[in-house]
Amino acid sequence: MKSREHLLSEVQWIMHDSDLANYKMVANWLYRHIKLHEMDFSIIDANIEDIGLSGRAYNVLKENDIKSLQELLILVSNGHSIRVLKGAGKTVTKEIEEKVLKFQHAHIFKDRNVNMQARP
Repeated sequence: MKSREHLLSEVQWIMHDSDLANYKMVANWLYRHIKLHEMDFSIIDANIEDIGLSGRAYNVLKENDIKSLQELLILVSNGHSIRVLKGAGKTVTKEIEEKVLKFQHAHIFKDRNVNMQARP
């Protein structure tokens, strides 16, 4: 296992040629990732059946082996777009992203206007 100092050195090396926009993108991702890991996961222990999705959106998540709100939030926080899920068209993607944003703003990012949507 690499030491923290070694990992920091690798990140610094990778980022040394970046511009301000890239720094902000990484900082935003890191903030979202930290907030997700700090939260009480018992809050998001809901099954996807219980979060009020349409049948089509539910079936897309089920088809892609996403069984809980926690799994859905982790997928999005890791930068993956809902659109890449098998069977997710524009309407389903929009519905699921709206559900994720609603939950984030209610339970995770109450104090800041930050979301975990993947960037195009």
